[in-house]
Amino acid sequence: MTASATDLAWFYLNASRALRNADASALAGVVWMPGDFYQASATAQDVAKRNGFDEAAPNVTVIPSLGG
Repeated sequence: MTASATDLAWFYLNASRALRNADASALAGVVWMPGDFYQASATAQDVAKRNGFDEAAPNVTVIPSLGG
């Protein structure tokens, strides 16, 4: 039971960390929209990298998009 609670807490921590990083990256890049998608994308990827989500790491993918 303790192991299940620990796993659930670890999952919640990582999920909330990923969500906060996605929000921060989107907010950093949106200031360049709609005029300069390239700069918005680069800024969002830079913020994601500074927050520990580097695409060079295994199992990490950062995909900026126009939404939808």
